[in-house]
Amino acid sequence: IHVALFFPVTVLFLLLFAFLQSVTYRERKVFFDARYLRIFAIVCLLAVLFSAVKIIPLLKSLTFNNRISGFEYADSLSDPNTPSLFIRRVFVPEHSGPGTMYLGLMPAIFCILASIFYFREVGIFFTLLVFFIFLSFGPNAPIDLHRPLWNLPFFKSMGEIAKYYSAIIVFLIAILAGKSFSLFKIMKMKVLNL
Repeated sequence: IHVALFFPVTVLFLLLFAFLQSVTYRERKVFFDARYLRIFAIVCLLAVLFSAVKIIPLLKSLTFNNRISGFEYADSLSDPNTPSLFIRRVFVPEHSGPGTMYLGLMPAIFCILASIFYFREVGIFFTLLVFFIFLSFGPNAPIDLHRPLWNLPFFKSMGEIAKYYSAIIVFLIAILAGKSFSLFKIMKMKVLNL
């Protein structure tokens, strides 16, 4: 069941990406192109249809909170200090293992560089990264974005919140870090032109 809980997080990521990609700002006007949202809906429909054989038997158990009686939102964290839990899960190799991911500091530095120098190009990814980091902090976030999701059936079954969002966070950091290599190309061109 725990693996099935990654699916709603992935759908949430794709929905937010499609929505942010649909909204553009040109010539002091906001434009909305629903094409990305239509594609998202079609992909979700096809995914549900193709995986219905596996989803339907689990659906009843996933719609209920499978936690012990009295399980509260604050109990959904394995560590009372979620930011340190997030840092240990993503940046400290000794704590990486099942349900965790090790990222390292260099990709994080490259991610920050890309977010600073190429914000217009990677702004959507940076916005999603900040959003999902806040989601992974749960009730310990400065703005508790996970609280409204907690009332939904699938999200209510999540035990360690940070575990389910770390894959999306590492994916977004990798995308942003990859964009920072454009800086090296610019630096190389400047050196060659000297």
